[in-house]
Amino acid sequence: MKKLLQALAGAILCALFAGGIGVQAAPAVMSDGQIFDAAYYAAQNPDVTAALGTDADTLYRHYTEYGKKEGRAPYDPSLGAEELQQEILAAQKQAAAEADAKVRPADYDAAASLKTYLGRSVKSADIQAMIDTVHSLTPAPVSSYTTYDFGNGKTFTLGPELAMALMKTNADGTYALENGTYVPDEDKVKAFAVWIAGQDSGSKNRAVFHTTSGRDLKLSGGFTNHPVTDTDAEASYLMGVLTTAGARTHTPEKKGSTTYIEVDMAEQKAYYYEKGKLLWSSDIVTGNMARGMGTPEGVYKIRAKVRSTYLTGANYSSYVDYWMPFIENRIGLHDASWRRGFGGSIYKTSGSHGCVNLPPAKAKELFNLISLGTYVVTFY
Repeated sequence: MKKLLQALAGAILCALFAGGIGVQAAPAVMSDGQIFDAAYYAAQNPDVTAALGTDADTLYRHYTEYGKKEGRAPYDPSLGAEELQQEILAAQKQAAAEADAKVRPADYDAAASLKTYLGRSVKSADIQAMIDTVHSLTPAPVSSYTTYDFGNGKTFTLGPELAMALMKTNADGTYALENGTYVPDEDKVKAFAVWIAGQDSGSKNRAVFHTTSGRDLKLSGGFTNHPVTDTDAEASYLMGVLTTAGARTHTPEKKGSTTYIEVDMAEQKAYYYEKGKLLWSSDIVTGNMARGMGTPEGVYKIRAKVRSTYLTGANYSSYVDYWMPFIENRIGLHDASWRRGFGGSIYKTSGSHGCVNLPPAKAKELFNLISLGTYVVTFY
């Protein structure tokens, strides 16, 4: 019997019974590996049920604390080893099916989910074979359903059948188990996260910065104002939920920023967007092109916000009320009260020493809107 228990312990998903098994119609493997048939124990021990009732957990506690010492049988001793194992497997599969039915989304279609992921060229017969194989597994796959919501009514549900394609396997092709539980394969999960990013229409081919004037630019570091799916974050999320029972709706995590200052030096315009909404704009004057002092292109961040200071150089000292540097402490946005005009082609021959000059009132507005660390995107 000891050998039988050891053989079964690695093959049965004890967790299905650990949280309250109810009176079973067949033996079950408890969380400590003991085989126990609550229905049989109740029928054979009316004195116990008269005092304690028929709750399976209560009966099992009685058996472990008293019944075992008193010689009470935990299951029908007339059952042979093979018959006992078959009954346990049947009970496990039934319990798994019942648990799955409680959480499975009403509109979930396993075949459609697999076909969407594997491609339309995969034969329906092969898809069904995969489903049948998954549902014949012992232990049963965890009833985990993750519905991706991409917006605009588009969704995709990752269920147990597809989840098993993302699990670790042994050298012989069988699924790997750790403590009776299947284990997600990080490489497979990362590949799936990339696929998910491709399903998100809002992420497709959007690794660009869309300017207010209507251009699409490739910026340093891949900076984008179109939030795109963060595949690393998605892979990390999946590693945690693939073996967690339940149904959940998930919106893919995004990366990129929708809060930034845009400095369009070709148009001589600057804009401030906060969470995708335009809150501020202004004509500007950037670095003097004729003198080789053009404002550098790139993606930077606001390094400081300083009131009432002097900007000094080799041959100048200028007082400003609002100083917002983004390249060291030498190039930034600031008010330029000495200028009579902004915008147009002034920058080509009469521009700044590299800074972004703003009308005083506009500089004050921007200073009060932005925070340290706000992105500054400059381009021609």
